[in-house]
Amino acid sequence: MAIQDIRRSEPLPSVRLNDPVTLEIYNSYMELSSQTNDIHNRIQQFGAAIGNGLTTISVVMAHPTFTTNYCVAVELSFDNGGWWITNKTKFGFDLNWVTASVGDQTARFIVVE
Repeated sequence: MAIQDIRRSEPLPSVRLNDPVTLEIYNSYMELSSQTNDIHNRIQQFGAAIGNGLTTISVVMAHPTFTTNYCVAVELSFDNGGWWITNKTKFGFDLNWVTASVGDQTARFIVVE
């Protein structure tokens, strides 16, 4: 399942919660809805431009993470000789690579906390 396939749940229509079965279904729905929202809050997907001749960029995430205990998957548009992450904060990180970029390039990221 791709990140774009995960959808936030739709609001549940008004129901009468005085029936035990209805209440149980409603509570299960609310728990699942909360878990779905939590997944959305902990996964980010975005890109960045890389200028000519660089071997590092500072990446600022659109949404801060809850901790610095997150994983970053990186796809670079050029032969980079290998990459690594340094200086992780709740707001971003530095992406480093071995071989300097030639021309304007791009990077794509998935951050999972």
